[in-house]
Amino acid sequence: MNETAVHKSLGGIRLSNVGLSGGSMNAAAIYARIRNDIIRMKYLNQDQLPPERILAKRFGVARGTIRNALSTLEQEGLVARRRGSGTYVCFTAGSYLESIIEITSPMQLIEARMAFEPHAARVAALNASEQDRQILREKVLMLENNDEGQPTFSILDEQFHRTLVQSTRNALLIGLYHFLESVRAHQHWNRMKRITLTDENMSMFNVQHREIMEAVVGMRVETAGELVKKHLMTVQMTLQSS
Repeated sequence: MNETAVHKSLGGIRLSNVGLSGGSMNAAAIYARIRNDIIRMKYLNQDQLPPERILAKRFGVARGTIRNALSTLEQEGLVARRRGSGTYVCFTAGSYLESIIEITSPMQLIEARMAFEPHAARVAALNASEQDRQILREKVLMLENNDEGQPTFSILDEQFHRTLVQSTRNALLIGLYHFLESVRAHQHWNRMKRITLTDENMSMFNVQHREIMEAVVGMRVETAGELVKKHLMTVQMTLQSS
């Protein structure tokens, strides 16, 4: 991210000179510290933050600097400032994730999957058990034998990709994929599936699914990653052309 983008993302607070030693912290560093405390739930939803004068004393800065940091947190929707009352946390993990899901477009989802799934496929090729490999084979056969059209294909496609990530045997990767799946369930994505899952595209995706499965089962690590990348690029192109 360039300097301008960082500047904008912090609501105008510059990140230069954010060192925590050799002088007072600036608004960006204070923003980051309080934000981290909120995300890690040191402060819970509806908790009141300490008054500006207490925060100013704690961080060794002027109250105006605290005010700037709190303003950025308010712009992000992490706190609400109530005149005459104080500043209150308005963050829950669920609402935060829901807000991300709401604003993520199908194209952005594909970009995120392209950053994630190729490496997950490499890990799966290394770590998959024989049972995982057998389930992958079964999922591919179910996709290939599907004669119930797009709705069933969509469900089976999700199961194939979920099985692929579960085959990594890595709890964190599996957890991250569950979040990506929650984005896939959004109505934006459902509309795009109805447009892009033509008979021709489903047949093409099935060929790619089989290639991916065979690479994972054969423990061809780099090939598995490249084939998933190729598959997702194909999905991306179908989205762009629809």
